[in-house]
Amino acid sequence: MREYKWVSIRDIHSTSGKIKRAVLQFTPGSWTHVRWLDPTCTYMRFFALCQMVIFWQVSELNTFFLKHIFEMPPSHLLVVTRLILIGVIVAPSVRQYYSYVTDTQCKRVGTQCWVYGAIMVTEALLCIKNGKELFERTQVINIIIWLLLQLLLSVLCVYGCVLWHRYFQNDDDISRESSPCKSPDSGIKEKGAEFYHNESTTEAFTKSTEEIGSIHGNEDIKKRNVAFRNGGPESF
Repeated sequence: MREYKWVSIRDIHSTSGKIKRAVLQFTPGSWTHVRWLDPTCTYMRFFALCQMVIFWQVSELNTFFLKHIFEMPPSHLLVVTRLILIGVIVAPSVRQYYSYVTDTQCKRVGTQCWVYGAIMVTEALLCIKNGKELFERTQVINIIIWLLLQLLLSVLCVYGCVLWHRYFQNDDDISRESSPCKSPDSGIKEKGAEFYHNESTTEAFTKSTEEIGSIHGNEDIKKRNVAFRNGGPESF
């Protein structure tokens, strides 16, 4: 049986203990562990992919807006240095993010990924703060129409691929996909049979070689015995 210790806030003498007791008063009795971006969930995997694409697009927009708002040419040293720095930081960040969204043993995102996220958000805030006049003249309707067209074309492309796979796929492709050669067990069985055949051939060859060697050895011994009887080793 679980024991509960009911302690009044008046019985706690330290100030930090009283503050902790007051804060814990509004927290639940137990916490349920929730794994966000669970690798075993299809929806979370899809959300993780969308999140990575959004981060990528925001980084691309930051590159464009920083040059446009602060009026720096593409050949400026600061622009080139930023691109090199972002390229160096992105490589381990993508690896850490991929490990988190695919590996069930990975419990948290790596430090480098958090650093890259902080840099991306900081650049976006700088663009928004210093580009208010530019964003005020933005035609939001055109952007919304463009996004809707992109979404519609993407859905139609995926739907067309599904229809082609369902109705217009050739019989050769279907037979090749259903062939037992594509199954991993068949390849293992074939390799095992080939290995067993090679082993049997090697053992048979070794055994025959030993038998031939023993026959030649017996003939040499017989010749030496005959030579010794006829006149010694010199005559042999």
